[in-house]
Order: sequence, then structure tokens, then C-alpha cells
Amino acid sequence: MSTLIEIISLCNRVTRITLVLSTKEFNVDGSALWHALDALPLQSLVLALDVKLPPPISTFNMFNNLSHLDVNDKSFLNQPTTELGSFQALTHLSVVFIHERTDPLAITQIISNQRLRVLAFRVEVDHYLVEGFLEHHGIRDGRIVLFPIELNNWGRLGQGDMLMWELAEEQVKLPMAVYERHRCVSHSRIQNICADYNDVKRRPEWNPYCTQWTRAATGGTTGMARTKRLGV
Repeated sequence: MSTLIEIISLCNRVTRITLVLSTKEFNVDGSALWHALDALPLQSLVLALDVKLPPPISTFNMFNNLSHLDVNDKSFLNQPTTELGSFQALTHLSVVFIHERTDPLAITQIISNQRLRVLAFRVEVDHYLVEGFLEHHGIRDGRIVLFPIELNNWGRLGQGDMLMWELAEEQVKLPMAVYERHRCVSHSRIQNICADYNDVKRRPEWNPYCTQWTRAATGGTTGMARTKRLGV
């Protein structure tokens, strides 16, 4: 039995767990890990390691109670799956959005879940590409929030992964201006939260990946100009 599985087996009352590991121990067969997690009364799970969701999900009881899930499986959005119906209590989901591989039907299937309050996409491309993808496929949902691709160590701020969800919910509740096409939390915003916690100097907030389209009058005609959005 691996050391990780042994540790998990000792935490039989844990309701929130974050696994940030560089191991490739479970990238081929993650069944031992999933069975160990299935024995826990989990409500929140963050998986930052190379492991795919187990097939079939419906055979694992943990997904009946899981309300918050952040998974680093870069193939999660590659194709739709009816298995998502097994997430009976899921209200917050964070997944990696790979622009070239994401299947729009996978997103449509996720947002059809009326219980879902937040759908976070971790992206590493310019946000206008994500905007264009969603608009091209007729996907417009106020619950979608874009985050940096990098996972932040929320635990060092004393709130665990719940802080990420608080930031996402804060964005979802804000009204969107007419010219805005998406909601996002910038890397500098996260850095300043860390700065406040450590009582150090903040830095100006801006997001090089985040863009907005604004109307610009040019010689009597109206065009669209892409600009960086400040203070995100």
C-alpha cells in the first residue's frame, strides 16, 4: 500500500481534502486512490495530481455528497459524459479549460445542472479566446468564472480551498456591464489577497489575459477595440 493511501485511510472523518502531488503513481490506474477517498465523508475535494475520474462514477458513494470539486484532469472537458449526473450534491466545480480540446457539449451538459452555482475554468490562454469559443457555441452562463491555470496554495491563507470559491461567488453575484463578456479572477487579485494576509505591499491589479471589447468611434464609424481590463 502506498504512503498516500495509508495516510488517507487514517483520515476517516475528513470532509475536505486537497491533494497537491507531483507523483505519477496514479496516472495509469487510480482505482486504489479513488477507493480510499470513497471511504471518506467528503464534501470538498481538490485534486492537483495526474489522475482521471474513475469509470463509472456512479459506483462511488463519495460523489453523492460532494458539493465542491476542483479537478486537474485536463481531459475532463474533452467529451460529454452522462456520469456527471452522479454528482447529486455538486454546487461548485473547477476544471481545466484547454481551448483546442474542449467539447462544447461537455460544458452544455455541466451547466444543465440547475444545482450548480459556480463553474470555474482554469485557463492559460487570452480570455478573448475563451469568450469566442463560448459565444461561437451559444454558451452564455453567468455562473462561469475564469481563473489562472496555476493552482494557488489557499491553505496558507488559513481558509483552505473555500477562499477560491468565495472569490468565484463574488464574481458571479456582480452584475456584468454590457461590454463585458465574461467574469474572471486575475492572478494579481490573488497575489494581493496573499499580500493583505502577510501584511505586505499590494501591487496594481491587472490581468494580461483578460480583455474587454469597447466601442470606439473612428471617423464616423463604430468599431471594436480590445483593451486590457484593469482592477479585475
